[in-house]
Parts: sequence; C-alpha cells; structure tokens
Amino acid sequence: MNLQTLCATSTVAAYYDTCNNWLFLEWEGELTLQSIKRDSVAIVRCFLGHNYPRVLNSNAHLTSVEWDVAG
Repeated sequence: MNLQTLCATSTVAAYYDTCNNWLFLEWEGELTLQSIKRDSVAIVRCFLGHNYPRVLNSNAHLTSVEWDVAG
C-alpha cells in the first residue's frame, strides 16, 4: 500500500491508497458513540474531494467499543 494521509482524529486515521484507489480507515483506542459521530464527519469530508470506489476498514488497534456503538 502507498498511503497518503487525508485526516486523523483521536480514534481514526483516513488514508488514500494510491496503488489500490481506495480509502483506508484505521480505527484505534476506545470507540464511544460520541467519538463515532464526530469522526464520521471527518470521514465524510474525505469524500468531498474524491469518489473512492472501495473502503478498507481496520479495527486491529481498537481497545474497546461501548455497548451502544456495537449494539
């Protein structure tokens, strides 16, 4: 992967993979409903300048997920 950083917050980093033409999201830490709502806005902003045909989502670095997010 050849990654170009698009944005980063406390719980997610969004990268553009120029080789595969996809958006790569790497989640980390503790996910709360409030952090998901906030960070989803940052992710949507990534789509304003480019239409990504695919999104690769990694949860490998999550430490916890609140019940109201998972349920």
